[in-house]
Amino acid sequence: AIDIDGCAYCGEEKTEYINLYEGVCFCEKCGNDDMGRKISPSVMTAVKHITYCDESKLFSFTMGDNLIRELSIITTNYIKICLEKEYSSLKYLRSIQKGMK
Repeated sequence: AIDIDGCAYCGEEKTEYINLYEGVCFCEKCGNDDMGRKISPSVMTAVKHITYCDESKLFSFTMGDNLIRELSIITTNYIKICLEKEYSSLKYLRSIQKGMK
């Protein structure tokens, strides 16, 4: 699981970079593009919601299309890293998402 509670170096709660391979986040001061992917505050809030909410409220939030795309990229990449394989169903899902743009 990714430690999303704060910066891996200084503990700052507001994080702006996420490293899916190492499972850590970094704040603006400690992180950079070489250490992880920049993540918008809204998407980080959504990741925290998805991680910590009761499952009955899992999808009880709304986001704009650009933020949904960003969240989709992060979650898809995280699934591929965890499973160590890309399944055809993920490829199919991505092809449908591309057609919806």
